Amino acid sequence: MKMLNEDYYNGSQSVQYQGVFQWNEYKLMIELDIDSVSRQSSATISVFNKQDLDWNHLDSIHYSKMESVEGVFAYRKVEQLQHKEIQALKKDIETLKRKAKQILL
Repeated sequence: MKMLNEDYYNGSQSVQYQGVFQWNEYKLMIELDIDSVSRQSSATISVFNKQDLDWNHLDSIHYSKMESVEGVFAYRKVEQLQHKEIQALKKDIETLKRKAKQILL
């Protein structure tokens, strides 16, 4: 899966991630939002619909199953994320990629 764009940023009380990937003929967008209130966190993957020129929800990870909810300090500035926090985010990203491949095969 080829990464086309990736960005980490801070919300008012969260760490957020957005990445766009190319897999075969599909464009996929992964969005993670790690909030200071765990149940408000989210991890989703969407597929781009060329006909509608819109992103359609494909799958998600429940907040209680997200590695990054436990592994990332939500108030930390993105530029100060520690290695273990980035690894937690990457685990969720890989989980969403795997789910997308299973669905789109």
